Amino acid sequence: MPHGDNWKPTVKDQLIKSWRECAQTAANHGIYISLEGHQVAVLDNAQTTREVVDAVDSGWVRSDLDSANRITLKTVMEALNLTYLLIIEGASAEQLPATSQFLHQTAADPGITVRDKS
Repeated sequence: MPHGDNWKPTVKDQLIKSWRECAQTAANHGIYISLEGHQVAVLDNAQTTREVVDAVDSGWVRSDLDSANRITLKTVMEALNLTYLLIIEGASAEQLPATSQFLHQTAADPGITVRDKS
């Protein structure tokens, strides 16, 4: 799980400070450093990545794009318009409304729509 502080400005500032230090070493040795963002890290989008690379201000620090790091379960479900049949086994008729409510609430957090069979 990502750390909850990943998106705080102080963490981004520390990343910039650290990469400036690394950039000097990279320049001294003639090597490039590549930053790769991820949705659960400080570099969670193109804008933040650009801000960090610009703030580091070194030709030795660059960014690469791994588009797989931007994929979420919601992205996949929306892009593919997937539908899954879920069968609830071992529940009595009386338990089904509570079970349905639980599934709807659980799916809502990542933005997944649950459709009841009608």
